[in-house]
Amino acid sequence: MNKTLGAVALLALTACTAAPEQPAPPKFEEIDACSLLKSDDVDGRMRTFALKDGTACHFQFGSDKTAMRVTVRLHAQTFDEARKAFGDRGYGAVIGDRPMVRDCSASEERVECTSIVDAGERKNFEMAVATQEQVGPDVLGQTTQGLAAKVLERLPK
Repeated sequence: MNKTLGAVALLALTACTAAPEQPAPPKFEEIDACSLLKSDDVDGRMRTFALKDGTACHFQFGSDKTAMRVTVRLHAQTFDEARKAFGDRGYGAVIGDRPMVRDCSASEERVECTSIVDAGERKNFEMAVATQEQVGPDVLGQTTQGLAAKVLERLPK
């Protein structure tokens, strides 16, 4: 009897002290893209809005002609599949160990970059960054790559 009570008490004590299970991270398709960029992520400019649109989020940083507009869209496909949209265009880069490709262009009114970043097996995200500010496409490309690094850091592992 004493051994039985001891075993029951030990079992009850173990159950009470066990660490609670951590909730599983969300599936890639369930991640809220609006949670991936924060206010102040773009050159100290405050985020003035974020609008969710399915698996995408449209951000604006700043509010005048120098405002930067950013769209982040999550894709559940391979990087090679996503990269096909660029054809032979684009500049290849690496963030940590993750490949990305970006294509930037400028007109008299606007500078814009589009990129695809590999975030893991059958996980990638597309990022479009645009501004009316008079910056060169290479400068906006570096900004795009820096924002992509922040998104990669914030994606659940």
